[in-house]
Amino acid sequence: MAFVGVSSHLSRDIRERIERMRGAELDAAGAAVNAKFDYAGNESWLKPIFWDGRPDLEALLPADWAYKPDRVDIYVKLVKPVANGQGKELIARGNFQIVVDEKATVAPCFKSNYRPEIVVEYESIDQAPIAMHPVLEYVTVRDNITKKWADIRDKVLNFVESCKSLNEALKLWPELRMYIPQEYLDRVDRKATRNKSEDTPSKALEALAGIDTQEIQAAAVVARMHGAKI
Repeated sequence: MAFVGVSSHLSRDIRERIERMRGAELDAAGAAVNAKFDYAGNESWLKPIFWDGRPDLEALLPADWAYKPDRVDIYVKLVKPVANGQGKELIARGNFQIVVDEKATVAPCFKSNYRPEIVVEYESIDQAPIAMHPVLEYVTVRDNITKKWADIRDKVLNFVESCKSLNEALKLWPELRMYIPQEYLDRVDRKATRNKSEDTPSKALEALAGIDTQEIQAAAVVARMHGAKI
């Protein structure tokens, strides 16, 4: 087994690998939840959004002033009051896409990359337009997936960077191989003279004690099932 040190390049490549896993799960979540809509110009819950709260302006503006995009991204924030009642706490955020019918128009402000943001109170989520419920579900799921992979990234990198070598990391946590790019595994698996520095104790065991390794292993398996190219 050849000695492979823990370097900034290794950390970067692990981070990128985890990002691909996160992306695969996000793509799968987006495919499972219908977060795309068509706008023909008369949808009551969308029209105020596309006219910045003043849908009556559409009838007042000259036709050539209005904007006719192919599609528009809408941003959503799910919030709830903070414990002391001062301000709002962000629970989740995300965006969804609306395909605009060729006969429909939106406010001229969209020409300058203006993108509206819908703020939904968590306590009043059931009062949101029924058409928005899949969007709110998607935003919540997306946020949970992002937080999960950020936690996995931090735990994996903290453990690896607490080891004296990748060899030590894999010896203490064999399933970690799922998060290590193949080029590094190939180097580790080469036969070589043992490096005596590996005999010096590190803080790796201490870092490993605070990690649910089975949960992190399961997340990698799920990412592969979703088609992550890792």
